[in-house]
Amino acid sequence: MTLRCIAAVDLGGSLVRTAIASEGGDLLARRAEPVDQKAPAEKVVEGILDSLESLLAEAGGRGPPLALGIGVPGLVIPHEGKVIAPVNLPAWQTVSLAELVRRRWPVPVAVENDANMAALGEGWRGAARGMKTFVFVALGTGVGGGVIVDGRLQRGARGFGGEVCYSCLGREHLEVDYAPAGCLERLVGGPAIARRGSEALGRAVSSEQVFELAREGDAAARRVVRETAEYLAVAFTNMAALLDPEAIVVGGGIAQQGELLLAPIRELVHRHVPTKVPILASTLGEDAQLYGAVRSALDLLYSGATKANPAEGER
Repeated sequence: MTLRCIAAVDLGGSLVRTAIASEGGDLLARRAEPVDQKAPAEKVVEGILDSLESLLAEAGGRGPPLALGIGVPGLVIPHEGKVIAPVNLPAWQTVSLAELVRRRWPVPVAVENDANMAALGEGWRGAARGMKTFVFVALGTGVGGGVIVDGRLQRGARGFGGEVCYSCLGREHLEVDYAPAGCLERLVGGPAIARRGSEALGRAVSSEQVFELAREGDAAARRVVRETAEYLAVAFTNMAALLDPEAIVVGGGIAQQGELLLAPIRELVHRHVPTKVPILASTLGEDAQLYGAVRSALDLLYSGATKANPAEGER
């Protein structure tokens, strides 16, 4: 039978996460699989659609879905469904992702930057639920962001809005070439924490080990965590001063360190911003992008229809 559902995809550099959701937005089935970074876009998309067809059968139906949402790393042209040279997928250049999907499934396809998708997810079902203006920051191997103002995703004039990884944290950084990742990412991303931790401890450690050692009371590891929090506090203070958001929501793998990282950031930001903007951990975790993909697909599906979006009441 045909199942009235939405397909969602979170395409990362190493994993692709796929899900089938009800028309009301509840995830019914999901899976995660490795991505062949060297494969052309056509082959990757074919594998994603095969996975979704399998999930549809698992959920009790068959394709195609009503619509599909897909979050991808890098610069996206949403109204064209294109992604431009995502850094984690070196075999890709400019790819008409929506067109590749529609060759097999002639349905509405929403394509968006992955951090923007996560922001949409957190605003719909997560820590920012009910908020109209907030910033989402993803902390992991890299740093990403999404900005929602008055209920609308802000992409900027060139689709570059929310790329917080390029935040410059002081004039001493202006003469440093941080390309292609950007200043903030080079200072607080996972590899940067691991590098500073290894230097401080005198042996090779991962970013996870730095936090683990800091929890155990290691003084050198705690200094690295504090330095990371200070860098982020500078960036968050500037975000708060510019946008006056209802909250800054922090997601991604590093955010899973919780209050060990967030508490000092919060203390520093509140010292400098009189509005005391809440700094919150994501409540959706790795599912934020999937919920954002569902939300964007539903919005695209019903944007020109007279029928009400069945998930609209759950904003």
